[in-house]
Amino acid sequence: MSAARKYHRSYYDGNTVRRLEEVPDFDTRRDEQREEYERRRKSERKAKQRRLQRHKSFDGVSAIFFSVALLFTVFTAVQYLQAQQEIRALDKKITGLKKEVISIKDENGAIADSANNIDLEEIRKQAMERLGMVHPEDNQIINYDSAKKDYVKQYGDIPEGEKSTILDSIKKK
Repeated sequence: MSAARKYHRSYYDGNTVRRLEEVPDFDTRRDEQREEYERRRKSERKAKQRRLQRHKSFDGVSAIFFSVALLFTVFTAVQYLQAQQEIRALDKKITGLKKEVISIKDENGAIADSANNIDLEEIRKQAMERLGMVHPEDNQIINYDSAKKDYVKQYGDIPEGEKSTILDSIKKK
């Protein structure tokens, strides 16, 4: 550029003329910026290529790590499936046992109902007629008073009779 042109590009500030300062040449500035941009871009490309190269190289340590991770995952999945299968089998077993408990309770209920419906008079009649049972005489009966209270299921009232104890029967003799 010529000196005259630079002169016209100088700035004046205020009412006094100062020393002429050159206005920076925008063309050279653009060139410098473009070169800087190209340098940065080139270094970024190189860095990117290095990163890609590092990622592309699948070294032995990575292979071992991925193999171990894959084996662990497969082992865990197999263990999980086996646990699920055991749970299903136990659920089926529990269901079968519950059905069995219900049927046993029903049988017990039926047996208890039949035991409650016993006709004691019919039993006494059969025992006397078929089996030859006879009622005991008074001297054959000994009453026993126990200090210990036991549970007795009574199906009928005990007839009132002469209250005699072992001592009374001994005294009579």
